[in-house]
Amino acid sequence: MRHPDFSSTCAKLNRAAEHRAALERLISDHFATEANRATGIARYEDAAGCHVIRITHIPASLRELLMSVSLAVGDIAHNLRSALDHTTCQPRAC
Repeated sequence: MRHPDFSSTCAKLNRAAEHRAALERLISDHFATEANRATGIARYEDAAGCHVIRITHIPASLRELLMSVSLAVGDIAHNLRSALDHTTCQPRAC
């Protein structure tokens, strides 16, 4: 009786975790610099009966961050999907 080998599944999951950690570092490093943060104001407006938030400045660097985040999330999703493929495509154990 052969036992399935899940080493490739684990490798794909580990790679997804590496991409996730890199994504967290990317976001953290980006927003560590105050110039990279959007600014805004919040005011209570009687007419609306609630607080209204207005963004007053969006840094140009945000566009680059969004592209990097999109690519990283795609890499994570691809590795997770591939891990499922590797799991379901194991040879029969008998």
